Amino acid sequence: MVDALLRILSWRKLAQTAATLEIMVGLLQIFPGNISEGLDLVIVAIERAGYNGRIKLTIDVAATDFCVGK
Repeated sequence: MVDALLRILSWRKLAQTAATLEIMVGLLQIFPGNISEGLDLVIVAIERAGYNGRIKLTIDVAATDFCVGK
């Protein structure tokens, strides 16, 4: 349910901003360079699916994300 809502919300946001999406881990869709906006979409999807307070989020940051321009 959360996955379906996340996809709907992401595509609505995509249509509003004409930005491209980067698919990460098959579920989380984040606008490149703006993890906060992507995580906000995940939180909204969780709340709308009725799982507020029952799902915990973690972030796995790859070391390559710290090497921009090198």
